[in-house]
Amino acid sequence: MPEGMRKNEPFAAPIVTPSTKPDVGHDENISKDEILARGLATPAVLDRAEDYALRMFAHGQKLAEARGLILVDTKYEMGITADQELIVIDEVHTPDSSRYWLRATYDDRLANGSEPESLDKEFVRRMIVDNGYDITSSVHPKNSSPTTFEPKPRDGTCVVLKPSPGQRSSPACRASTRSWRFSTKSARRPRLVTE
Repeated sequence: MPEGMRKNEPFAAPIVTPSTKPDVGHDENISKDEILARGLATPAVLDRAEDYALRMFAHGQKLAEARGLILVDTKYEMGITADQELIVIDEVHTPDSSRYWLRATYDDRLANGSEPESLDKEFVRRMIVDNGYDITSSVHPKNSSPTTFEPKPRDGTCVVLKPSPGQRSSPACRASTRSWRFSTKSARRPRLVTE
């Protein structure tokens, strides 16, 4: 971290932090040197993956800014086809794969030391931890997941998915006062995370 940098301040330029999914357990942070040493990618593929991630992130930031949001960080899951073509293989810029903050309140909240208003699935993580999940455990979080929850007026998802002017809102956002049943899926498998 740069000297004197405060929590929730932006980096001067986006950084890429690679990770991989082991056969068992949680995602594993891994350096570029380790990726090359393990033969997980060639230098050319690794450079292309980082370039793709940074370009997608810049585009996502522009889209978020136009909607009054800050795209804070995200993950892009990439893979290599049998023909050695690098492809994006999972969702891009969803509340499940990204963190968003409200642009309108960010500066004031940063100045007074408050956490930014967040529009992502962090509320689900907090709910699971509050329900007894130990993040250092090898036990799957579904064992600590409540079977229902009552959405709060702004849990984030409907704000992020709010349509542009002239478009209709999604049925899920129009029905946000119902109780929702959900099941915890296994963790996503990020390959490169842009913060």
